[in-house]
Amino acid sequence: MCALAEGHFPGRIQCGYLGWTYGLDGSLIGAPHTHDGFRREDYPLNLVHADVWDGHIFINLSSEPDPLASQLEDLTQKFLHWEMAGLRPYRRIDYEVKANWKLIMLNYNECLHCPILHPALSAITDYLSHGGIRETVGRNQCTRR
Repeated sequence: MCALAEGHFPGRIQCGYLGWTYGLDGSLIGAPHTHDGFRREDYPLNLVHADVWDGHIFINLSSEPDPLASQLEDLTQKFLHWEMAGLRPYRRIDYEVKANWKLIMLNYNECLHCPILHPALSAITDYLSHGGIRETVGRNQCTRR
């Protein structure tokens, strides 16, 4: 849909796979290869609620979502000193992996292998705490939870 990291839609959104085209109001403008009697008004885009916290965009598909702040609970304080909204990419590396994408995601989302394969990461995060943060103070380390 977007070839660039930022920009504006040219008044419509088009699916690059099926070619369905939507107006910025969510209404279906065009749908190639549909049958007689197909009603575009029956296929609008669904409303998506969005909010931003510390540089991250959260989407919620619920029709009446709770405010994001109430869902984050104590995470806002836990990660306050990370200043994530100010983070910038250092570099980007694209590569192909000959593996099942589900396996890649599973490997990314757990870190039991981190002490062995990623010792530098393990030096600053607690791989068992799901977000525990270690701070180095002089030669001593303490874990913040």
